[in-house]
Amino acid sequence: MGVLSIGGKKNFKFDTHIVVDKVDFTENKELELNSNKNDSSYNLLLEGDNLYSLHFLMKEYENRIHVIYIDPPYNRGKNDFVYTDNFLTNGNKHLKWLEFMNSRLILAKRLLKDDGVILISIDENELFHLKLLCDDIFDEENFIANFIWQNKYSPSNDKKGITSVTEYILCYAKDKTKVTYNNLPLRDDYIKNTYKNPDNDPRGPWRSCSLYRAKNPVSYEIVSPTGKVWNKPWNYSKENMAKLIDDNRVYWGKDGNGVPSKKVFLFESVGRKPTNLILGKDVCFSLNGSEELKEIFGNREIFQYPKPVKLMKFLLQIFVKKDSIILDFFAGSGTTGQAVLELNRDDNGKRKFILCQNNENNICMSVTYERLKRIIKGYTNMKNGKFVAGIPANLKYFKQT
Repeated sequence: MGVLSIGGKKNFKFDTHIVVDKVDFTENKELELNSNKNDSSYNLLLEGDNLYSLHFLMKEYENRIHVIYIDPPYNRGKNDFVYTDNFLTNGNKHLKWLEFMNSRLILAKRLLKDDGVILISIDENELFHLKLLCDDIFDEENFIANFIWQNKYSPSNDKKGITSVTEYILCYAKDKTKVTYNNLPLRDDYIKNTYKNPDNDPRGPWRSCSLYRAKNPVSYEIVSPTGKVWNKPWNYSKENMAKLIDDNRVYWGKDGNGVPSKKVFLFESVGRKPTNLILGKDVCFSLNGSEELKEIFGNREIFQYPKPVKLMKFLLQIFVKKDSIILDFFAGSGTTGQAVLELNRDDNGKRKFILCQNNENNICMSVTYERLKRIIKGYTNMKNGKFVAGIPANLKYFKQT
């Protein structure tokens, strides 16, 4: 039993043994999509209560999921906490929400691979309660980061006091010691401002890097193509410096008399280290998610508060491999599925997604599935009228019965 002190109740215990009545999911063959003839495997969309969806997935996917991302209800008291759950037994609103999350996170942990991670979007209303719950389920030492996402461009002027312009993404590992991290691609604006090619090197754009190391006790002379002699404590041995010069990796300035520097080419870049701060101007704002739906459906109000694809790609790129399985059991409008498809398109990956979503107000069928269908088969951008080519993929649709 997990033990927490939340909502004024001391030593509140959550049941760590979740028992779910057997529920079947039946495939809807009419909704199957097959546009990637070179791939015999499928992405999955499960319509139904996500607690039962997780239980259904256990047989085939226990210890197989590499990354889980979820965007659960934030429990703001604005009728966004609408999921039904037989395990809701306590009167405190935070405890009800935590029991709801507890049962699902326990199953989610079982689905993760040993080197897998889970990412959970949340705001300050339940952030600290959720952190305590995740410490209990995943163990405190498996906490990786609390990503802080600037989701709003500017504060709301019609609110009193301090306006929040951020949301959070808690990240935990099943076993932090086994997690590997990827560098992120360099930002376009950084490349544009940093990498130049003033000498028209056929290897492409490069950035300047110092050859000088002040604390190096060994100095020697190097001579520029114009005959100017430089004698400094260099960052490289005399032998390695000669190799750099012979390979045209030393830049001497426009006139050949400038302070020599090393050329580091863009094609050699290993990317940038991820941090826990996600600035809207560098990645995206919440508004971008609604604009994406407007492009696909012509109506940005078809789903409230969709997460932007760029945010999903940013988070996934830190952890996924080219063959990862990604699970989202609060799939909403299907952003995670689109992000996975775009990553595969970008680097020829073979990742697969599993999305779980209830069909309240026909969301799963008319929004989640329809979005994935258009991304896979292609669609007309409703804002500019241009056709957007599809991303070949296969999809199976299952419904809770």
